[in-house]
Amino acid sequence: MMKKLMLTLLTAALVMPLLVFGSEGTAHATGSVTVYPTPANLPAAYKSADFTVTAQGSQVAAYNAGSNSWGNNVSYGSFEMTGSVSVSITPNFNYSSYRLVPRSLGLNVTRSGNTITFTLNEPSHVTLILDDNYQGKVLHLFADGPDTNIPSENDPNVIYYGPGYHDLTGSGASPIMLDSNKTLYIAPGAIVRGRVRAYNASNVTIRGRGILLNDTTPNDAHGNITLALNFVNQATIKDVIVNNNTANWTSAVHGSEFVNVTNYKGVSPKFASSDGFDINSSHDITFNGSFIRSADDSIAIKGLSDETEPALALPIYNIAFFDTQLWSDANNAIGIGAETVASYVKNIHFQNIDILYNFDDRNHPDVLPDRSAINIFALEATHFSDITFEDIRVEKAKRLINVQMDTSFYFGALHGNWSWPGEMKNITYKNITSYSDGTNEIKLAGWDNQHQISNVMFDNININGTVVQDFNDPHFNMNSYVNRIEVKAPGGLAAKSRLQAAEDYATVQGNQGWRYRVLPGGGTAADMSWNPDSSNHWRGMSTFDAIWSDNGNFYLHPDNNNQVALEWQAARPGTVRLTGVASKLVATGGDGVKVSIWKNGTMIWPADGQWQTIAYNDTAGVSHQVSTTVAAGDKISFRVDQNGNSSYDSTSWNPEINYEFNNVFNAAWDMGHLQGNHGWYYRVWRSGIGTTNMNWNPDGSNHWRGPGAFDAIWNGSGNMYLHPDNSQAMLEWQAPKAGTVRVKGQVRKADTTGGDGVNVSIWKNGTMVWPADGQWQTIAAQDGTGVAHDFTLQLTQDDTLSFRVDQRANSGYDSTAWNPVIRY
Repeated sequence: MMKKLMLTLLTAALVMPLLVFGSEGTAHATGSVTVYPTPANLPAAYKSADFTVTAQGSQVAAYNAGSNSWGNNVSYGSFEMTGSVSVSITPNFNYSSYRLVPRSLGLNVTRSGNTITFTLNEPSHVTLILDDNYQGKVLHLFADGPDTNIPSENDPNVIYYGPGYHDLTGSGASPIMLDSNKTLYIAPGAIVRGRVRAYNASNVTIRGRGILLNDTTPNDAHGNITLALNFVNQATIKDVIVNNNTANWTSAVHGSEFVNVTNYKGVSPKFASSDGFDINSSHDITFNGSFIRSADDSIAIKGLSDETEPALALPIYNIAFFDTQLWSDANNAIGIGAETVASYVKNIHFQNIDILYNFDDRNHPDVLPDRSAINIFALEATHFSDITFEDIRVEKAKRLINVQMDTSFYFGALHGNWSWPGEMKNITYKNITSYSDGTNEIKLAGWDNQHQISNVMFDNININGTVVQDFNDPHFNMNSYVNRIEVKAPGGLAAKSRLQAAEDYATVQGNQGWRYRVLPGGGTAADMSWNPDSSNHWRGMSTFDAIWSDNGNFYLHPDNNNQVALEWQAARPGTVRLTGVASKLVATGGDGVKVSIWKNGTMIWPADGQWQTIAYNDTAGVSHQVSTTVAAGDKISFRVDQNGNSSYDSTSWNPEINYEFNNVFNAAWDMGHLQGNHGWYYRVWRSGIGTTNMNWNPDGSNHWRGPGAFDAIWNGSGNMYLHPDNSQAMLEWQAPKAGTVRVKGQVRKADTTGGDGVNVSIWKNGTMVWPADGQWQTIAAQDGTGVAHDFTLQLTQDDTLSFRVDQRANSGYDSTAWNPVIRY
C-alpha cells in the first residue's frame, strides 16, 4: 500500500464575496473568490515582489517563476471564482502603457495611478504586459472555477499534498512515482518542489490547484523533466500549475495513449530547451483550456522512437488542442517536429488557440527562418497528413507559419535523413488572425520531387485587418516542391495553385477559369453549349464536336474542320507549368488527330510551331511539360483538330496547370551542414589548385572551414560571412532549373578594425558577371556600408553562380558580410 503523505502545513483558504456598486449606487452582479495565502515557510526567492494582485478586494499570492531569457522576472498567481469578479493588478514599479492579452477575452480595463482594474465574468487566463515589452516583467494570472471534486487525504490510492511548502529535493531524492490506478493531488495553496513520474502504468491522475515546482537538475536515472508519463495508458492531468525553472522540458508524454489534459498551466521562463509540453511518439492525446509559457517550444509533437527508420517507429496520431493559450520565448508556439522518427503523423487538430508571443531565439534573432508561431518541420522523411489549425489568433510573433523539410536543425545540432518515402499533405489553416508586427511570413518548403508538400488550404487568413486573397500574397514564400495550394477569402472564389480539367469540370462556362470552346475552321473561338442529356457533354455547332468528362478523365472530339479548345483564363499573374498526356481514346479507326497548346494567339507547344500528330491507334500518346509566364487575363488553349477527317477522333487529354512559386534562395536562411543544401556550396578557390570544398566544423561557431587557418563561411544575425586566407572564400549556388533570376545583395566589411580591405566579385560558371566591367570590386578596410548589387541573369539548369571574396595584400581582419538572395 502506498504510504500517504500527510499535510505539513495547514493554511485556511479565504472566501471573499463582494457587492459592487456603480457610481450611482446601483448594485451590480456579484461573485466570490477563494484565495490561498503564500505558504509561511516558502523561501523568499519563490515570491514575487513585482506585482500586487487582488480579486474582489482579497490579496492573491504572486509567485516568481524565475527569470526569462532577458533576465527579467516572470510572475504568476491564481485564485478560484464564481460569478463576476473585479481584479486589480498594481505593478510595483513605474510603467507607461499596459496590455491585457489575449484580446479575445474582450476585457474592459481601467487604470488609476499604477493600478489596473478589470472584471472577469468567467474563469480565464489573463496576461499583463507593460510598455509593450513582451521580454520584460510579465504577470500571468489564472482564474479557475471552484474545485468540487477533492479526494480524501485518507484514500490509499491518493498521494495528497495539502496547503504549504513541500520540498522533495536534495541529495538522492527521487521523483514522486505514480503506479497504476493512483492519483497525485496537489491542493490549492500547496507548493511541491520536485518531479513526477509514471512508467508503464495505466489509469493515473495528476490534479489539484496547487503548484509543482522544479528548479533543480539532478541528472539522475529519472531525467530532469518536471512531469513525465512514459508508456502510460489512460491518464488525466488537470488543473495543476507546473513551474519549471530549469533548462529542461517542463512536461512530456512518451509512448503513451489516451491522455487527457485539462486546465493545465505551465510556466517555464528559463532559457532554453524548456519546452512547455512534449508529446513524443504517442496517440490519442487531448488538451482543453490550458496555458503554456516556455522559453522553447510551447507545444512540441515529436517522433522520438528508438528505431532509426521511420517506417518501423511508433506512429503519432489523434492529437487535439482546444481553447489554449501559448507563449514561447524561443522556437515555436506550436511545433510539430523537428524530430520525426515516426511511421506517420496524422490527425492533428488545433482549435481556438491564442498565441500570446513567439520569438525565434535570444542568441540568434532573425537567423533561424524555420521558427514560427505555427510550425511543421521534418528532418526525417515520413508521412504527415490531415493536420488542421483553426480559429487561431496571434498577438505577437516573428513569423506566422512554417512548413518545411530540411536536413538539419539549429546549426546542425540535429541531422535528418531523406532516403525514405515521405510527404506532407492535407493541411488546413482556417480562420487564422494575426495582430503581429512581425513579418507574418507563410513559408512552405518541400525537399525534392519525391518529398513534396501538397493539398494545403488557407481559408480566411487575416493579417492586421487584411485578408489574404491568393497565393501571390507577398507573405507567401514557397519553393518548387509545393503544389496544390488553395487560398479562400470570405465571399470570394478559392484561388487554386493547381487547376485540372477533369477536377474542375462544370456545367457552366468559366468555373475556375475553364471554358469549353470551338473554333470553326480554326478561326475565332466561340463558346460551346451545355447538353444536359445523359451524355452531359459540351457541344459545338456540328454533330460530333464535343468536350466531356467521365470518371476522372477528360475528352475532346473535333468535327467538320472545327477545332475544339479547352481554354483556361488566368485570374492572377505568375509562372505556370502545363502538364498532361494527349492520346487517342478509340484506336479502331480514323486517321488520327492533331493537338497543340496556345497562349493567347501564339502556339507554345510544340516548340517548333507545328501541330503534334497523334496516330489513330496511339493510346499511349504524347506528353508535354511547358512553363510559361501569364498575366491576369491571359488565355491558355488546349486544342484538338481533325487530321484528314473526324472519324473516331475522341481524344483523351486531361491537362493540369500548376502555378510555380517564387523560388527564393536566401544564403543565410538556407545554410545547412551539408554541401548542396538548397543548391548552396561552401568552397575555396586557389590559383594552380582550383576549387576545393570546405569542411563543416560543428563546434560552437558552426563554420564551414577551408584548408587555411582562417578561410571560412558562416551564418550570424541574418547574414552570411566569408573570410579568405590565401584562398578565395567562395559561396556557390547551382541553379535547379532554367529561368531568369534576380541576384540581389549587399557586400560590406564586417570587421572594420584593421586590415587592408577585400576584393569581391560574382561569377557565372567561369565568367565574371559582376562588376559588369570585369574588374573585382574593392571594399575598403573600414567600409561597413559596402556596395549593393541587383541584376538579372538568364540561367540554364545546373549553371553555377559563385560569390567570391579574396584578400588584398593580406587576410587580416577580412571578415566580410554578404547575404545574396536569388529569386526566379
